Amino acid sequence: MTDLESQAQAYLFKLRQSVGVKSLIERQWSRQDWQSVGQGFDAVEASLKLAGWRQARRVVVLRRAVRDCLIDEGKAKNKRSPRQQGLHFAEPMMPVKLWSTPSS
Repeated sequence: MTDLESQAQAYLFKLRQSVGVKSLIERQWSRQDWQSVGQGFDAVEASLKLAGWRQARRVVVLRRAVRDCLIDEGKAKNKRSPRQQGLHFAEPMMPVKLWSTPSS
């Protein structure tokens, strides 16, 4: 990234969802200026400076509406079979739009 920046060359990288990146995503979520960028994705622009970086960089956060039912696979709270997995479905009582970010 530094070499490209020194040459004033535009570049695009996909960031790992580290603690700093996840924190940035959480801060952006409540913003009202998300813009549609096609194929069901919305985007918002922010600035991020991670620990190993010398300077802050422009970051674009993408999200899209979830179309399928969400399932949370968690451990069942059953005393007889503590190792059994349980499935919890996200079924909101009121209409809610659910979002996902591209996975890393």
